[in-house]
Amino acid sequence: MKKIKILFALIFIAFALWGGADCQTQRNTLHRIDLISSLKYPPLNKNLSVQPSITFASASADQQGLSTFEKILNVPLGIILGSFAGYLIGSAISTTDEEQRLVNRIKGGLIGAFAGPFVNYEILLKMKDVNDRPNRWYLKAGGNVVFPNHDAAAIKPGYAVGLSDYFTLGRRFGLQGDFIYQSRQFRLPNQKILYSMIGYKKVETHDINFCVGYFDISLLLNFKLLSHRNASLNLAIGPSLAIELHDNTKFHFIREEDNVDDWDFSYIMMDPAPLFGYAAMSYHLELQRGHWLWQLGFHHSVYDTDEIYPLDSNTRLRTVELSVGYKL
Repeated sequence: MKKIKILFALIFIAFALWGGADCQTQRNTLHRIDLISSLKYPPLNKNLSVQPSITFASASADQQGLSTFEKILNVPLGIILGSFAGYLIGSAISTTDEEQRLVNRIKGGLIGAFAGPFVNYEILLKMKDVNDRPNRWYLKAGGNVVFPNHDAAAIKPGYAVGLSDYFTLGRRFGLQGDFIYQSRQFRLPNQKILYSMIGYKKVETHDINFCVGYFDISLLLNFKLLSHRNASLNLAIGPSLAIELHDNTKFHFIREEDNVDDWDFSYIMMDPAPLFGYAAMSYHLELQRGHWLWQLGFHHSVYDTDEIYPLDSNTRLRTVELSVGYKL
């Protein structure tokens, strides 16, 4: 963890220098333009009087879209409306299984609650006829590596693609929404797994190749810790929702163990959860240049989330992601 934090600090310095160089180039260009303009055009007549015109506006929609009060109120309102709309959509999905119908309603309500503040924000901007939107929608894609809290883990590269939105709530903080497909992979070699039932117990050694695709939805408060020109270091905390889309995890049998009293994982006879929520925290460095966004993030759950089905694993996944985004 200490090495990762040091790496983030060094990369932030590099990002800041890059952003600073870009701003310096722009200032030099503007200086040359001003010099040329002063040579080409004579100064104005000093006797010419100019009457200033001042316009007062509070939280102008032309500049900010919505007032701070409206943006803060939008969050709980969007959660309530979104969860209700999602519940109705989940109920409308046809199925004869009562349990599956309940799962669809819960899933729809939760997805709607996470997406609601951002959809409602877009509706409010449209109602106010704001063309220069103050929020930022980005189409993002990149690669990731996962570091589980198991000492034997060997990392494997994965990837991520999706949408991200952000709108300000205050001077240095705002609301961030991520709607990302994540492919997470890693390998756990030579793991002892306990299979236990009434009157029966055995331990087997397996190589575990974890490979799961999730649709991750996050509703995070984003705090800008440091900023320098186009570069910034941010902390984001809040609830996240992981919807499992596919599970290609493989267990490669090696041998059965004799007279073993310790093991790494225990096998549980339970169906995987269709989705699970967890408290998330992430640090990310970002650099903006025009419509482009470069981002290096470290994302992890605050507590264990038992994601290696069908094992009772006490797993906590930590993901390092490098992505490129384009502002829509």
